[in-house]
Amino acid sequence: MPEKLISIAQMCELLNRDRRTLWVWVKQGKFPKGVMLGKRTLGWTQEVYREWLNKQQEA
Repeated sequence: MPEKLISIAQMCELLNRDRRTLWVWVKQGKFPKGVMLGKRTLGWTQEVYREWLNKQQEA
């Protein structure tokens, strides 16, 4: 079964940050770029989110 993708809105809720902060983090390389779900829609796999979260907890 394909892994469920996390939308921008869901990711902002998980991180307790707004969209602008998330975009800045992506631009600065502080957060993974994600995958395009359409022409203008971006999302992340749960695995990418978990890996990023684990790295943050180790730092």
